[in-house]
Amino acid sequence: MNAKKIFHQRKVSILKEISQSTPDKSSKGFVDEPVKFIIDLINQNERYVTTSSCSGRIAIYKESLKHTKGGNWLFVSHSKVHHSEFTSDKVLRLVFGEDCNNIVEDNDKEDESFEANNQKYILHVECINLESAIAFMNICINSGYKETFIKPGKRIILQLKATLKIDTPIAKVLSKGFEEGEESLKLLVSKNYLRTLISLSNLKFEENERRRKVLESAIEEFYNLESIKEHYAA
Repeated sequence: MNAKKIFHQRKVSILKEISQSTPDKSSKGFVDEPVKFIIDLINQNERYVTTSSCSGRIAIYKESLKHTKGGNWLFVSHSKVHHSEFTSDKVLRLVFGEDCNNIVEDNDKEDESFEANNQKYILHVECINLESAIAFMNICINSGYKETFIKPGKRIILQLKATLKIDTPIAKVLSKGFEEGEESLKLLVSKNYLRTLISLSNLKFEENERRRKVLESAIEEFYNLESIKEHYAA
């Protein structure tokens, strides 16, 4: 079986999975709403198929320092966080949930840390051949996605990755709290700084959306040019 036939069979399988209402293999279980249009757009062309995506997210991650792996996602949003009416205490509750009641000023021993993330918009596209991959990569780079490259491997996978990102520690977990055996948090930044982080993350979401629309327009133009070329070549 030739490579093109294998690619088309795989694409049929992927599109069938995307169209189903049952959860997919991702941690979220389904395609993020903000990237549904561009995924459908890319998959219209027989030479390309999207294999995975993330529209970006605002997240709070609790990392265990006792282990090389492990931790918990305490808060995840794949869209902007609306907080214009929030007081500082409401921001703490948004970020830490019930743990916001256990915040202390200081302590000596720390076991785990909290990190605030605004994670990048990522898209993977499998291409039928190297020529098609290079053409699509140039579109992405010219649309502002400079961190776009072809991943080495048996399949020709293009990775598009936005450069907008925030990673910063905001708190640490203390092994001793108000009473012996309780966990408590030490906030490493001010409440106003947490509000600023949320605002900055929202701005990055807006910029991601603007860039994605630029890319969508470039892909549509590319597909139209391809159709014109095919028409005159026929």
